Amino acid sequence: MWQSKSLRMRLNALFASFLVLGLALSMIFIVAGASPRVKAEDESTVRLAREFVDASLFSFKQVQNPLEALSKLMEGLQNLRHVSVIMERSSTPNELVRQGPAPDRLRPASVPRWFAALVNPMRTIIAVPVEIEGVHYGSILIASNPWDEVAEVWESFLFLSVGGSALVLFVLLLNSWIVGRALSPIKSLGHGLEQLTNGAYEMRVIPSGAPELHAICTRLNLLTDKLQKTMQDNQILTERLITLQDDERKELARELHDEFGPYLFAIRAGLNVLMRGETTKMADSSIAKDLQKQVDALQQINRRVLERLRPMGLSELGLLESLRSLIGLWRTTHPQVEVHLHASAEINALDETLGLTLYRLVQESLTNVFRHAGASRVDVSLYPTQDHSAKPMMQMEVRDNGIGLAETVREGFGLIGMRERVQALRGQIRITTASAQGTLIIAELPMA
Repeated sequence: MWQSKSLRMRLNALFASFLVLGLALSMIFIVAGASPRVKAEDESTVRLAREFVDASLFSFKQVQNPLEALSKLMEGLQNLRHVSVIMERSSTPNELVRQGPAPDRLRPASVPRWFAALVNPMRTIIAVPVEIEGVHYGSILIASNPWDEVAEVWESFLFLSVGGSALVLFVLLLNSWIVGRALSPIKSLGHGLEQLTNGAYEMRVIPSGAPELHAICTRLNLLTDKLQKTMQDNQILTERLITLQDDERKELARELHDEFGPYLFAIRAGLNVLMRGETTKMADSSIAKDLQKQVDALQQINRRVLERLRPMGLSELGLLESLRSLIGLWRTTHPQVEVHLHASAEINALDETLGLTLYRLVQESLTNVFRHAGASRVDVSLYPTQDHSAKPMMQMEVRDNGIGLAETVREGFGLIGMRERVQALRGQIRITTASAQGTLIIAELPMA
């Protein structure tokens, strides 16, 4: 249940718990200290009252009428707080005359019974005998009155409970408002993430709030920018892919029509002639040889088309032998260019997708070199390496000593296709060039 509560409610509940606990401890501290406080106040008041009475009685030795002096003393002692003073004296041997209010005082109506029971005040009563010049005049009773002090403690307790509760309520409301203002950017973040989930990549969140939330809003906007750019790039790549597929189909269709069509027509015409039997044996032999040449030509065209669709022998021979065969073909058709391959047999252990991608990258790189670079030497290298996080990578390098790429040249479909292949495998590709110093193509692809 606690997990379903909002962060604002959790903070308010936690803060309220500390405030209420502090208020409760303060009230308990007042109640627990009330009894010792009342007792100490009673003892102090009774002690002071007795010292005053003893000092007054000592001074009465010099007066002529001690009874009159006692009466005036008793009148003055009636104004003391927290204590009751009475005079008990005998006018005759069997008669007791009490001067002053009754020593017993009831609990004030303002103090509730439960609070009085918790404090449980105990009265202190002492009797001070009155003897002046050897004459005994009775006793002065000094009785503490703890209810005055209990009433003061109750007033403090009541003020703390009422005032403290009001203060706690005010602080909770203030804290709720502050927390609400501090967490308000979270609502904007949540709304923004919801829009982002629904594909609204143009959404932006206004950075506000504490520095931490401000930074989160800024990073969310950066993420949105990147997602929007990525979606645009994906859309462009998808359009290019469709275009490339259509162009590839058109080129294959044109090649099949232009290459296969004439040869197939010639083969059919030769077969018709042979089937009619209207030629000599020597002519038949000549037609058969022509048919053989035409079949060989068709096989070459078929191999070239299949090579474009998928490298022949890549699965059977491995990547290394396929690259050697590809480079050997280029050496045969372009003997004026030195092509060197630097790779070990361990590249044959790469998975099929990675191996095919590396083969296509080398194939396209060499095609660009022979078409545009005007180079006399090309070096192709494949070797394993690691990225910054020690992740195993396979790196391909194709370096030539040709004229290099002009700064204003636009990437054609070949380079675009290479980038798409590398990005599809979460790799990176870099092309560096300098005038009259050749071009270097470096591609890094994860091995796992």
